[in-house]
Amino acid sequence: MSSTPEDDELRAASRTPDYRKVKRVAPEQSPVTPCGKEPDPDLGHELIRKERYTSTEFMQLEWERIWKKVWLLGAMESDLREPGDFVATEIGRESVLIVRQADGGVRAFYNVCLHRGNRLRPTGTGSADSFKCQYHHWEYALDGSFKRIPDLDTFPQGAPPCRGLKELPCSAWGGFVWFSLDPKVGPLEDFLDPVHRHLDPYNFPQMALTRDITVEWNCNWKASVDAFNESYHVQGIHPQLMWYLHDLDIQIDCFERHNRYLIPFATWSPRVRRPPAIPEPIKVIMKTAGMDPADYDEPYEN
Repeated sequence: MSSTPEDDELRAASRTPDYRKVKRVAPEQSPVTPCGKEPDPDLGHELIRKERYTSTEFMQLEWERIWKKVWLLGAMESDLREPGDFVATEIGRESVLIVRQADGGVRAFYNVCLHRGNRLRPTGTGSADSFKCQYHHWEYALDGSFKRIPDLDTFPQGAPPCRGLKELPCSAWGGFVWFSLDPKVGPLEDFLDPVHRHLDPYNFPQMALTRDITVEWNCNWKASVDAFNESYHVQGIHPQLMWYLHDLDIQIDCFERHNRYLIPFATWSPRVRRPPAIPEPIKVIMKTAGMDPADYDEPYEN
């Protein structure tokens, strides 16, 4: 992103600290999030064809080569506290049942009765001793095995030769439960690397959910991701944010499977003039961190 002399002036006037120079604690004392800049890959500058966002054929390729191959976020462990607690979730045309087991583990199954393909549970959370299909009352235990098939003697071929519900790979990390539609998927830790090492210091399992919001957008999934992969839009759509975050020179890092960007908060954008007093949003951040904004009035005195 190019800058004008005015941008340079504003940047200097803001006296924004270089967040990449923050003193780090030794790993043996406390884990910290790596924040050094990664080398920028050469991704080229060719135009992205609109068919990636509009083509049914391209969407099918994504389904086959991405969503059916990777680890997917399925539930929060806090929704699966006791044996029998479950989360029914969806991805594309598939429905998945994630269940806390009697031994404390978590397992995932296709949320489909093996008789006529009826879904065992609607999307959402709940708790159950077993899963009974409401069509013909085929019943499955928490581990997916057959528990009861009514009138089994009327089936000359006997019960299906499988053990019960079709199981999917399932694993937990960071207070979240993950699943994959690929039975040959590799370990979750390998898939998340190196992002899990960046996020571990935040101790997600010790956090509590305070708000859960679902927003459905009538758009291609990549359009929503694109909107959150940059801060270029802040000055236009969210000008109020410029009073407590640095939106101009964010750090973007690309890894093999993942990417991240670091944007400093509790400062103001170099696009705005230095305020005469600590902006109210920053005062809120300071108070939440146990700081008294009154102790920091001196830098604002003329």
